[in-house]
Amino acid sequence: GAEAGAEAGAEAGAEAGAEDIHTKLTAEAVANQGRKWERAAKVRAATGAANPSRRPSRGANSLCADSVEYHREYVPFARPRAPAYSLEPSEGGLPHSLRSIAVGTYDATAHGLAELVAEALGVGAADFANLHRTPEGVRCVEHPPRSGHDPFRRRWIAFSREHANRVKAATLKFAREVAAPALGVTEVVYEWAPSIRVHMPGPRPLGIPHTDADYFHPPTEVNFWIPLTPCFGSNSLCCESAPGKGDHTAFEASLERCEYVRFWGNALHHHTVANRTDVTRVSLDFRVIPHQLFKSGWAAPGRRCTFDLGGFYRSTRCLDQPGVPGVELFDTPEAVVEQVGEVAADDATVTTGPVA
Repeated sequence: GAEAGAEAGAEAGAEAGAEDIHTKLTAEAVANQGRKWERAAKVRAATGAANPSRRPSRGANSLCADSVEYHREYVPFARPRAPAYSLEPSEGGLPHSLRSIAVGTYDATAHGLAELVAEALGVGAADFANLHRTPEGVRCVEHPPRSGHDPFRRRWIAFSREHANRVKAATLKFAREVAAPALGVTEVVYEWAPSIRVHMPGPRPLGIPHTDADYFHPPTEVNFWIPLTPCFGSNSLCCESAPGKGDHTAFEASLERCEYVRFWGNALHHHTVANRTDVTRVSLDFRVIPHQLFKSGWAAPGRRCTFDLGGFYRSTRCLDQPGVPGVELFDTPEAVVEQVGEVAADDATVTTGPVA
């Protein structure tokens, strides 16, 4: 009896001592969000601002370095940065080789992403750069909508709902043929409905400075930023080279060479500046996790959006590996599209709020 009791006690102690990384990180994220809300309440009391999370509209310089100063000036009105998760690879964290920014190429013709977006927006791919000259674009420039609520993004969401199978097939192909090899793995979990960003010329940045951790995205998530128009200078996305370094520079990717940018958006602070060019930047955000690093059940507080298979994510394993836990490719209910779209609207970089 004594031996059995001691054995049971040892097992209980081992279980209690084993650190659940998922629970730990979720608790950290919730605590960080609580600190944000507390700070926002103090700012509201001190300034009388109705919504301190949204800074006043003001023109910003087109250079990223100047933009950092611009955002610092309005620190009380911008969301505080979340501390970068520091899990080491041995603890289930992202390998160090995937934490840096890299540029890759893909076969744009074979993947047809620009064609899908063109069909959704009702314009030719060659006209993406001139969306600000369309009637709807002119209205958006004259009366900037809330980040993520422009008519072009709404069309993309509606298209993804109506033609979900085609969007899923395109993202599955990209995940298997481009994302997985770029991450050095054979299987990945991926965002099945990419977020679209339409950054038109005007006096305001798109979204707010952030990391994807600010929106509770899993820390092993890697972003693929796919421009569908020329991107340069102030119409591009600015990002630091390492967590906390603050050396924001604009991404450069050649449309002619069909380049994309891979970066660790979860921990790397990124933002846009006012687009002072004469080119609308249209791009897609595509988030991917190496399959072996995926944590099932990861959720934002309140579970408004669960970052799990069958919801935000799909797996490249689901179709050709029978018996592997997962979700069939073409069975996502429309409610999931609604949910993903809703979260994206609030997320300044997650779908149109975080700017990517």
